[in-house]
Amino acid sequence: MKVTTIDLLADVEHLRAFTDVLACDLGCSELTILRTIVAALEREQRRQADDMSDVLRLGRVRQNAAREIDRLRGKR
Repeated sequence: MKVTTIDLLADVEHLRAFTDVLACDLGCSELTILRTIVAALEREQRRQADDMSDVLRLGRVRQNAAREIDRLRGKR
């Protein structure tokens, strides 16, 4: 099985690093980045509903991103 970017983002440390870099580069909050990621993954999961392996891979990243949103909200 080939490791893709989406597989790397399923690891919470990779996801945090990715959102941190994007937030810095784009000048917005990590919460904004994570909300955008979750929304994009939801759309992609619906689009690829016929390929269960992709749906599950996207779901793992979406779940981690949602947890990160909760974690960041708890910091406030």
